[in-house]
Amino acid sequence: MRNIGNHLLRIVDRCRIFPERRENICIILGLICYKKLSESIRTFINNSIHPKETTGFEYKLLSDTEAELYKEDALMKLGYFLYPSQLFENLCISDNKDILKEISMIVRNILNAENGSMPMGNGWNIFSECSIQSNMTKSLNEQIKELSNELNALFQEKTFGDLDDTDIFDSFISMNCSRSRNGYEFYLPRNLAELMVHLVTEGNSKIRTVYTPFCGFGTLMSYFSKVLKDNFHNIIFLGTDKNQHALDLCCMNLILNDFHFHQFSLKESNPLESGDLTDSDKYDIILTSYIKDLSIIDHILKHLEDNSVAALLTFPGVLYRSGRDKEIRDRLIKNNLIRAIIQLPPNSLSGIGIAPCIILLSNKHQDKKGIHFINASKNPQKDFNTYTADAYYQYIANVYSNQDEIPHFSRFVYQEEIIENDCSLNVSNYIPSFHPSENHDFQNGNSDWNRSYKFNNSTLTIRFGDVVTSDAEVIVSSDDTEISMGGGVSQSILEAGGEFIKEDAQKKLPAMLGDVVVSTAGKLTNQKFIFHCLTIDYDHDMSFYKEKLSGPTSMNDYIINHCVEECFRLMQALNIKSIAFPLIGSGIAGIDMNLVAKVMSESLAELLSRTSNPYQIELFLLDRFGEKKEFDYLSVFEYFGVQEKLIQKNRNYLFDDESEVIKELEIPNMVQDYPVFISFSDSDWDIVKKLILQVLNKEGIECFAYKKENYAGANYQDKIIHAINHAKVVIFACSNKSMASDEVRNELFYSRSRKKLIIPVKLDSSSTDWYDYNFMQIDYIDPKHMPNAIHKLIKRVKFEIKRNSSLQE
Repeated sequence: MRNIGNHLLRIVDRCRIFPERRENICIILGLICYKKLSESIRTFINNSIHPKETTGFEYKLLSDTEAELYKEDALMKLGYFLYPSQLFENLCISDNKDILKEISMIVRNILNAENGSMPMGNGWNIFSECSIQSNMTKSLNEQIKELSNELNALFQEKTFGDLDDTDIFDSFISMNCSRSRNGYEFYLPRNLAELMVHLVTEGNSKIRTVYTPFCGFGTLMSYFSKVLKDNFHNIIFLGTDKNQHALDLCCMNLILNDFHFHQFSLKESNPLESGDLTDSDKYDIILTSYIKDLSIIDHILKHLEDNSVAALLTFPGVLYRSGRDKEIRDRLIKNNLIRAIIQLPPNSLSGIGIAPCIILLSNKHQDKKGIHFINASKNPQKDFNTYTADAYYQYIANVYSNQDEIPHFSRFVYQEEIIENDCSLNVSNYIPSFHPSENHDFQNGNSDWNRSYKFNNSTLTIRFGDVVTSDAEVIVSSDDTEISMGGGVSQSILEAGGEFIKEDAQKKLPAMLGDVVVSTAGKLTNQKFIFHCLTIDYDHDMSFYKEKLSGPTSMNDYIINHCVEECFRLMQALNIKSIAFPLIGSGIAGIDMNLVAKVMSESLAELLSRTSNPYQIELFLLDRFGEKKEFDYLSVFEYFGVQEKLIQKNRNYLFDDESEVIKELEIPNMVQDYPVFISFSDSDWDIVKKLILQVLNKEGIECFAYKKENYAGANYQDKIIHAINHAKVVIFACSNKSMASDEVRNELFYSRSRKKLIIPVKLDSSSTDWYDYNFMQIDYIDPKHMPNAIHKLIKRVKFEIKRNSSLQE
């Protein structure tokens, strides 16, 4: 399936019909849907109206006049009608020079309620928009024609000829979300959608209506066709979303899943704000992936038919947060409206590392008062050898259907116990995911794998065990922006230190992702403070934080790096000498452990390299599932080991004996060709010599770098030009003095005219606006940010010299 997805993405990359990528995706999927409609009506007439055994009959070969005979039956059964001349395959081979106008007209006819039973406003308006655009671009019709022919040829290939159209849509959309890092909020992975549909349809044979608020791309609705097969054609579906683009793709998704036009309706609205539904509008099943909070619960219960079920996909914070969410939980629990809480693995949602959960609701009377909890938080692809991801989700559905109780996986909890827990629905409160075992002694710190690393005068030690066992002055917690402390390391700290930690921390709110909140250490006698690193925000999506990012930095990189820097700043402000970290964000926040280790190692190494103060840093590793062994953490040790070596190597560069320092040459070799030319101000000579020239010379890289005041005149200017001409790399020592120097500016402009690669190295914190404006470059190397900057400089220069040399050969 990835093969067809890649083919379609390559077509998107070449498509220039719209300026926006997502609109080009719509036009391509629209054409695929149009092809699907053509094939459906052709198959219906060939096989249903006209007997299969009739020799030589083929609907696409009829004239439009002959086809009138089948129009009424098609409208009654399928809800639309296409003449043979309007079939996708025939349009592709026709001589019609205005294919766009033809398609737009056909789509308008399909959407016209008078031409069939399909309701208006189903969101498939991309061809109308495209028609408007056609007045502005003369070649648009040619592009549509070429695109249609390419798609027609693609799906006639043997490789793709028998593919399920629904799988094509899912593959295409999921791969595009993965590549563009966009649209995740509307896309629900297929196995998760299938699980939710299984949960609400199990044993339910009288389904007449389904409602999906915030329907996104329509994956939840589409999987009724997979789960119920042909029986789903008797169901009427309503989907709402406040995003028109999502509705466009939702409509196409349903078409590709064989939904008849008369059985679904899509509306652009926010169900929490609009009054589109009346009190009498009731539905047998309601599903949604509204993930922010529990505010949608009242809307669901208001429109849920008696004795019916609903499923809500959300984030775990709503299971234990205070405020409005707790009020709703109290009411649901006391009225016995929750049937199940299912905690899913991290990364179940594409592009979102946080582990989601499913809340299953029912207003059907049940004598047994309580909730079936299922702790399915282990990732099946990592933690199981016997289950594929699909089989694991099917296993979850079976456990709920059979009401099985399995140690450390599923359990029915009576209402009384839940109320005693202050109506918290946190799954780990009722089903511990980790059970101590003699095979996991290292979890309690009894491991010979503990390692210490030296960074200047500070020591960083990696330990196995729970961070609450540390004697450090400060323990670091990983929390959400509500500081609910409902799972993972934060829950462990709360249990050890008491509720006062949470109460004190929440007084400091509001705060945002990447912030660090300081609280008392409660009953933890060895600690002075708890630093709460905020790694989860249930109330805002990532677009809210985009302005905080710079360059290619990802949101997870920003969160981890900013948390570490804030912790270090607070240590200095509070005169703290020892601190204990977990792998920040690698638990419930779902950030990849290797990414966390990489960013934390780089950030801590850089911060510790800047100070001569002795700090004691601890990093605690704990697998609360009890599945990992020591060797599963080898990458963590490797990242910190690499940083320790870089620190030592760079200290050797910068603090060698004076005898090792490069001396100024009284008479430079002006005849020799140097691979590197360094442009700098004479005022910066000492730091250029120490931070750039000496470093590169130690690596065997010779540089042209001499003070101009000693070699003024036309002859020297000629040598400068000669040196730049023959250099493979130009390094610009960027400072306030060098950017004000006419000589440096002339060297840079000449280097650019000779198409030389310029690597800017910052020597101070002065403004770089002049250089940014003239050279359109913002990727600076800053030697003050140890230890990575010097390593980066060496690596970059060596690479460019090698690349330049190979090009010249």
